[in-house]
Amino acid sequence: MNHIQEWTASSVDEQLTRLNVRSLEGSSPFEYLFYSDSLPRRNDGRVLNSILERYQHLEQ
Repeated sequence: MNHIQEWTASSVDEQLTRLNVRSLEGSSPFEYLFYSDSLPRRNDGRVLNSILERYQHLEQ
């Protein structure tokens, strides 16, 4: 079952789901998670390893 079907099966209006739910693949989850300038970063601008490790499951 894909995520749209899951939301619909949970009685959420399909149009509302399509307007607000995004399917993220590849590197796009990282773009949504790590865009903030308020995240702690190394001197070179990269997000800290501890934060990257927290979301390591996204790479699978």
